[in-house]
Amino acid sequence: MSTFPEPWTSTVSYWQATNRGRDSLWGWNKTAPLPDEADIVVVGAGTMGSSLSYFLTREGSYGAGKKVVCVEAKDVGSGASGRNGGQ
Repeated sequence: MSTFPEPWTSTVSYWQATNRGRDSLWGWNKTAPLPDEADIVVVGAGTMGSSLSYFLTREGSYGAGKKVVCVEAKDVGSGASGRNGGQ
């Protein structure tokens, strides 16, 4: 059975290397258990997943008042989003 998140070492983008201070989201909530239930689950915390999660929680949106959970295997924006791969 595989582990989650999968252990691997990748290169660090400029954005990641300069955005890992005390106030960043790097490693945030890494060891917290996943919730038992959610109304909406967003898989991936890249540019789109983070934006979707944020806007779903705004007043007047589809997700307003619902429990929105965003899961990410590595760090926020650590994949293609952190390297402008989606441009």
